[in-house]
Amino acid sequence: MNEFTVSFDSHRHKTAPNQSTIRLICDNIASGIKSVNQDNIKSFITLLATEGCTVSPSTYKTSFESIVRGINNFIQQQLFILDFYRGMTFEEIKQRADRYDLPILCAYDTHSNGIRVLWLHDGAVHDHSVAEAIQKALMTIFPEADPECSDISRIYYGGKRLLHFDDTVPEINIDSLFMNMSLCLSRRHGQTHYKRKLAEFSKEAGIGLNEKKLLDVSIVDDLAGISRDNRVLIHGKKSTKSIIEENKNVENLPSISYLITLNEVSSAIPSKRKNSTKHRVYRSSDLTTLSTNCRLFREFESGSRILTQQELYGLASVLIQAETGDQRFKATLGEKPYYDSQPDKHSDWDYYFYYIKGRESRSCATFCPHQHECSHGKNAGERDDG
Repeated sequence: MNEFTVSFDSHRHKTAPNQSTIRLICDNIASGIKSVNQDNIKSFITLLATEGCTVSPSTYKTSFESIVRGINNFIQQQLFILDFYRGMTFEEIKQRADRYDLPILCAYDTHSNGIRVLWLHDGAVHDHSVAEAIQKALMTIFPEADPECSDISRIYYGGKRLLHFDDTVPEINIDSLFMNMSLCLSRRHGQTHYKRKLAEFSKEAGIGLNEKKLLDVSIVDDLAGISRDNRVLIHGKKSTKSIIEENKNVENLPSISYLITLNEVSSAIPSKRKNSTKHRVYRSSDLTTLSTNCRLFREFESGSRILTQQELYGLASVLIQAETGDQRFKATLGEKPYYDSQPDKHSDWDYYFYYIKGRESRSCATFCPHQHECSHGKNAGERDDG
């Protein structure tokens, strides 16, 4: 992980703060910026979970010589938090988080008899509307969470007992979050109705829809031709604001960016992208070449190493380009001990392949630890012409 920052009050409280203390915290927390890195993250979690320190996950710019919490002064957010007061145990929360690929950073009991759960995004989000959309997606997957958590400037007072801390410091990202939220909605509302729910989410969160009526987020490894000043792309006759969120936290990989299309009108505007073709780019026989060229694919098929979920997503984006590639992927997945403890999760890949079909293959530079070792182009399906 790389360093992230939060608004932080270092005063320790062994009980829930009273009203006068709350007023002091609210007045001062925005100016108490704390940087968290690999060296101090465990102590930071301890301060929150057992020492009663207060956090607000966003940071804010100075306005009229003071720092005031609010979306007009929003700078960035990387930490996302939900509170649960009734209806779910931590074990149930974690089970659902695992089902939808949302690895939890930590969880703790609060003085108000709730359970607080923290997730770390893999890069800082610099637009408040995108941060609000991420928060809304988490709350869509967890409708049991406290509705007050929809406010990204909310203050979270200290806890009294640590329930969980993952010292590998796992991260979530907006692309897989939106994909898994869509999967969650499809299971909750059925194939007939879930697209309507996605359209409602799109309108409320301001995230555009693509031609498949799915949320318009993509991973970008080449920013050439994309304006970095006004960050606006033109899709047909409609102008939609696209925010580029750079992720610099993928260890041993270069920075990647997420391109998020935002609606500028009240209804969702489908983006104009290359239509998915009826036929795949590669034939089934090309999978043999892929196996020869791609060390990650060989590790996957042999089972010599269990791939991370992000490596699986990246590899799947390549295999979907080949006839029977998705079938071969799912067959291999079923033969290896990926979901022995979660047998229902194997079927999720039917939806994941539907979700990513029509996208271009992800560049190996965005997910593969062997990116510099293999002799092929920017992804394992391309020849190296250089």
